[in-house]
Amino acid sequence: MLYGAGLQYLLLSAIVWETGFWFFYQGKKEQQRPFTIVEKITWLAITLMALAGIYGLVSGTINF
Repeated sequence: MLYGAGLQYLLLSAIVWETGFWFFYQGKKEQQRPFTIVEKITWLAITLMALAGIYGLVSGTINF
């Protein structure tokens, strides 16, 4: 994905993925299933990418 779309679109898509995390969390909670270590690491990576994307948008380094 990084090669095909570029870093800025990867960071922008991470913002969208982060907003959908709440639904994933609610689904896991309803099924009473705990988060695995892989899911925690993935969520952390997406969160960091989303924060970098938001920072890029605010600072003006990422444009549409």
